[in-house]
Amino acid sequence: MNVNDSWQCIERWLHENASASYASLPHPAHELTVEAAEDSCGLVFPRDLVISLRRHDGSGAFVLPGNYVLFTVNEIVTMYAECCAAEPGVPEESRYWRSVWLPIAGNGAGNYLFLDMTQGLGRGRVGTHWHGDGGELGSEPYFASLSALLDEAARGLSDGAAEDWITYLPKVDDDNFLVWEDPDAQMDETVVTWNMSDFQRRPDGL
Repeated sequence: MNVNDSWQCIERWLHENASASYASLPHPAHELTVEAAEDSCGLVFPRDLVISLRRHDGSGAFVLPGNYVLFTVNEIVTMYAECCAAEPGVPEESRYWRSVWLPIAGNGAGNYLFLDMTQGLGRGRVGTHWHGDGGELGSEPYFASLSALLDEAARGLSDGAAEDWITYLPKVDDDNFLVWEDPDAQMDETVVTWNMSDFQRRPDGL
């Protein structure tokens, strides 16, 4: 599926099953706003990112498997500037966040998804920046691009599981927000819950 096809499937599923997440989907970003963001970052955004932003400026309360929220145009610009300015004077190859990584989503726990903007055939690949550990590019097919990532999310909703994501299962909470659950998480000592009504992630009991 292309970006718009994936969004159409996601929208349809949310409308039928998770009304609060559906209602939270943002309006499209204006073309000039996207162009201004590219100028601010000094980067030409991959086409699939532009198409996604022109359909929805971020994802509101809709979350990808792993409970990642897509950033708005302004959040992308702000996050990119902050990340690139974090280590002045440090060589590019030694930086915790590299200037060729464009942040596109966060999970509220300090982990981010980014697009690799390195010129070449791999441009636009999705990577994960782990809190405290740094970034790495994914080798799985759904990390090939944002388009592939949205396709995987759409198919995960349709099939009832995103098998390649540690088998995340789509669930709808009591407030009609979509959340993705890891069925093995109950084995952990700390159970994590997502309060989608205020976008807060917190350990139970704290």
